[in-house]
Amino acid sequence: MTNVIIWGPVRSGRSWLAKRIKKEFGRKVGTILVVDELLIDEDSKFKLAKEFLIVSMGFAEITPEEEFKRPDNKDSLERLEKLCEASKHVKTMAEKLGLRFFDVSFTRGEQANEEILAYVKKNI
Repeated sequence: MTNVIIWGPVRSGRSWLAKRIKKEFGRKVGTILVVDELLIDEDSKFKLAKEFLIVSMGFAEITPEEEFKRPDNKDSLERLEKLCEASKHVKTMAEKLGLRFFDVSFTRGEQANEEILAYVKKNI
């Protein structure tokens, strides 16, 4: 049984992804944690990686203005600026730690999650 951490900012599809992982993989997956921040260094990464598959995601390639124009947007431009910056932070930290980052800037929902689900399936 594999535990999973889904690391990314709010509105990146984390909760929806957690539900899909549980639905797709059932008993193969144990605990699924959805987190905004992951405070780990290189040493603790190896300890954490023994117990969890870490999936990092966000919308780092889209501008706040482009995100603001999305039909499903419910946030102010100022909030979107913060969320886009948070996504860039997750991407930078994931790359430093050697973790796979999934950018869902333009492919949120089903299309993006299929790629992530394939990654989870390969690694559980």
